[in-house]
Amino acid sequence: MLLTTPERYTEAERFVKVFIHECERTYGDRLISLDNLRVYRENMLEIVNKSFAKFNFKRFFGPTPENLLYCNFPSGI
Repeated sequence: MLLTTPERYTEAERFVKVFIHECERTYGDRLISLDNLRVYRENMLEIVNKSFAKFNFKRFFGPTPENLLYCNFPSGI
């Protein structure tokens, strides 16, 4: 999140995707139980729906979630 800049993320939806990605990496990746991961994803979807109702991000939290990957390796940062 610290590497995001207004110039790089001019669309709000794209910035929210970065937020979701960072939450997945910070919290979701550390869960060892499938039940805990399910609860995390349910809670995260509720938070995203409440906070960013303008966008539909359900595809990232279903039983077979769509991949959401962001990295800065190609830019050399």
